[in-house]
Amino acid sequence: MQNLSRIQETIQVAVNYYSNDDREKLGKFPSSHRIEEIVSRKIIQIPREEFLTYYLLFNKGSGVPEYRNYRAVCQYTADALSDMRHKILFNGKSLSAAPHLTDPHSSLPEHLGEAAGLSVISRIHGLIDADWCPIKKMKGADAQKTFDFQIASTGTDIIQVETKGSIVEINFEKSDPIYAHKSNIKEKKQTLDELSKNNKDLNRANIRYGTISAVDQRKDGIIHCWLTDPEPEIILTDPKLLRLFIRLRFLLGWISFFSPRSHFSIALSTRINCLEKIKNPFELDKIPLRKVNGEEFSYHPYLYEEREFDFFKNKSHVTDGPAGGIVLKISENELMFFGMQEDLISIANYQNFEEILNFDFPSDIIDKKVECVLPIKTFKELDLKLSDLDYVGKNREFVKFFLKGSLIYNSSGLVFGPLSVM
Repeated sequence: MQNLSRIQETIQVAVNYYSNDDREKLGKFPSSHRIEEIVSRKIIQIPREEFLTYYLLFNKGSGVPEYRNYRAVCQYTADALSDMRHKILFNGKSLSAAPHLTDPHSSLPEHLGEAAGLSVISRIHGLIDADWCPIKKMKGADAQKTFDFQIASTGTDIIQVETKGSIVEINFEKSDPIYAHKSNIKEKKQTLDELSKNNKDLNRANIRYGTISAVDQRKDGIIHCWLTDPEPEIILTDPKLLRLFIRLRFLLGWISFFSPRSHFSIALSTRINCLEKIKNPFELDKIPLRKVNGEEFSYHPYLYEEREFDFFKNKSHVTDGPAGGIVLKISENELMFFGMQEDLISIANYQNFEEILNFDFPSDIIDKKVECVLPIKTFKELDLKLSDLDYVGKNREFVKFFLKGSLIYNSSGLVFGPLSVM
């Protein structure tokens, strides 16, 4: 993958209505003024870290179960990076498909479509990646059709989005793959409408969007994203509660990933289960998490000047910033750092629901040094070719060494990026 610090800072996406009929339908949405504002710009600028977050992490990260297994995370990340490497080019203003790309794996346009579509809809409703939650797919002959993602919006609307993506020769006009995506969205929407009329739709929403995105092979091509129908319907779920639970599950998923057997992750899981069962979850607003013995958790930097957070003790961490996590091998010459800002631990601990509902961190891509911390057994299994200058030291349990890389700091408080071993 190209060095993240050397590619353009934003990725341009051209946004338009799929048709005049879609313009008319979307014009009846409560968000119509914001939709029109986005479309009227013709081209919007997506920060590269936001686009890469949706491409690399969202589809695999928010599902949570996959991210409890180190091997699975490593495989997913390696696949995502490999998908883009040499096939998708940062062309100075947007993304282009490599000129000789003839048969991309289906996941490549799929993830590009997710990244573009979710970035556009997030702008309409003021969302970050922590607000999105995949809708559980039903399997079997009688399985319901579902949209790809469901989120809680500003606390007043629940939104579903069906994202589609294609790689085409030229994308400033519609072609067969685009028409096929539109047909698929229309068919699925009709099925969902019938279920709604019969009170059988398990994923009701105020607003349903369809997005169809296409990357082409022109050297100066710009990603194109078309917005398409669906009509709003009556809401039966409290949007504010849904937003709260999605964000709590987001926090639990990542905290459990970094420290799956910790008392803190168990306490957070127990609290979420309790909130989902009681009649008024807001009764527990501002009630901090507690240990089994009844004491409150208290996380303070154990080396304050070096900003090493106690929760991330014996874990990999950024040397000059309050973020820690883990590293995984994704190739012979690269490790991948997955981390989170320590403020997220405090937000999860103190259970101030307004903070949980509204956290939104500054996003950027920054060159950083990471002190990688691995158990000795894991370090030996990775068989890393490190120089003597990389090593910090080791004890009976851990090996510590330094690596550098361009890290993505995203709006949900996650920090991640590839670290070069060579």
